[in-house]
Amino acid sequence: HQKESDIFKVQIYKDNGRGYQEEESEFIEDAYKGDNLIELEYVFDGNVQNLRIDPAFDSCMCKVQEMTLNGEAVPLGTRGILHVNGKVVKGKDEVSMVFATNDPNINISITKLQPKAENRLYLRMEIVRLPMSMAEDIQKSYDMVCDAVNHNKERLASLKSAKEEILKRIGDGADISLEKEKEKAMKIIEGTALNMGITIKE
Repeated sequence: HQKESDIFKVQIYKDNGRGYQEEESEFIEDAYKGDNLIELEYVFDGNVQNLRIDPAFDSCMCKVQEMTLNGEAVPLGTRGILHVNGKVVKGKDEVSMVFATNDPNINISITKLQPKAENRLYLRMEIVRLPMSMAEDIQKSYDMVCDAVNHNKERLASLKSAKEEILKRIGDGADISLEKEKEKAMKIIEGTALNMGITIKE
């Protein structure tokens, strides 16, 4: 078994254009402010293209409470800014991640954040150690939810396509004799969607 002092350590890697190198990394002293809280500041120069933060050396779940670069909030929900070797299970103002690995890492694309000649990254993050089996279960459950959401999006798109086709055939300028057929067709489509838990809006 690993000692907790060997598990709960924060290591940061710098990518200066050559990828992540062990010699371009360092451990951050006193980054842990408690069993479940990481808080640190890290200063680096303008040559750094990406940063990799390893929050622990075990499977875990993390929640970023605050991350800033030079005092400006890092938009973690923006595509291309954040990359992890786990699952991002929530992504807006606060981002949660689960890692089913003994080498969790959080990668930040610095080049997309308007870096300066000298930069200061501030990070405040909650962290909870998880058994590997539990972390794997959470990741699998998240994948199942994502699959279900994507499947419903596909069905919704199909229903909207059917709606548009009927409207096209009937035409917005249809005479009064066709209005009842139009209304009937729309009720069938919207009723089917309602049974699926989907609301079709005009």
